[in-house]
Amino acid sequence: MCFKSKALLFLASASTLFLANPALAQNCDPLQVYANLDIITNEDTGDFAFPVLVNDTTKYFMAGTTYTFSSINESVVEELGITTTATSATMVVSTGNVFVPSLARPEQFRIGNLQADHIPLQVSLGTGPDGVIGANILREYDVEVDFVNRKFLFVSQNHCSAYLPHWGDVPVGAVAMDVTRVQGTPTIRATANGVNLDADISFASGNTVMNQTIARRRLDIDLDGEGVEEVGEIAGGGRRGTMYLTSIDTLEIGPFTLTDVEMSLMPDLLSMSRNVAPSPNSLINTNRDVVEGLQDIVLGMSVLRNFRAFMSYSENRLYLTPARAAAAPDTVSTQ
Repeated sequence: MCFKSKALLFLASASTLFLANPALAQNCDPLQVYANLDIITNEDTGDFAFPVLVNDTTKYFMAGTTYTFSSINESVVEELGITTTATSATMVVSTGNVFVPSLARPEQFRIGNLQADHIPLQVSLGTGPDGVIGANILREYDVEVDFVNRKFLFVSQNHCSAYLPHWGDVPVGAVAMDVTRVQGTPTIRATANGVNLDADISFASGNTVMNQTIARRRLDIDLDGEGVEEVGEIAGGGRRGTMYLTSIDTLEIGPFTLTDVEMSLMPDLLSMSRNVAPSPNSLINTNRDVVEGLQDIVLGMSVLRNFRAFMSYSENRLYLTPARAAAAPDTVSTQ
């Protein structure tokens, strides 16, 4: 499907929130917050959603960092009588959602103080929240998720580097982040049991997932061994595969180390195994066993909820500090 809309929302009013850090006030302008949203968490899956106003009706959308485009569930389209147009797209399965070949264009679409009229949204048959804010919108801003105060923020990218982070006297890790040009997925480097891997950041995934091929070849995990449990099957690309559950000893993200981390081991049904030389222009080493389809690791909310995160698309950096209220004691440490 050809989809060229930049999907940039504009300010709906002159009322803009600010975050201030007195120590840096003389050097930087206040951080402009366009949307300061309360989040609700799905206790069963661990993912979260925030309120979005669609045609004067409050609906709840996920932050789909691994979704290329924003979408809205077909049930919401029908409920609100939103106009749709057919596209030439074929049905696609992405992170559990099925997209149908049509676009919805609500008359009003508002996220905090950001508003767009008739913004195109993919129509989804998903059974989760009412929709997904995808990378086509997220990457136009910097975003913050705060599990201590249960907030999700859309922030202007017009800020100076010296201002970040703005959390005060807390341990902070700044991790280099690569954002794929087309898909818009944010990717960092993480270390699992001492092995350096590429990891996608997914706010829309409850579990943290590891590619089975990577688990076997790089971490020497025996799928039939002790501590590995078969939990079900998955289908895709005309093939089926078995999913497993295990725990790894350590997962290092920047200066922080998590211990005894639960991982869903998922088969990569869509990839061809091959080796590719790393790109000299990329922050991410692409010389891995599988370079298409499922990433080495997909960091879901089972890991990310241990942190307060500021994702700076403008700087290609992910800022993290431990969210002590959300983390179990002694599971997160600084090196």
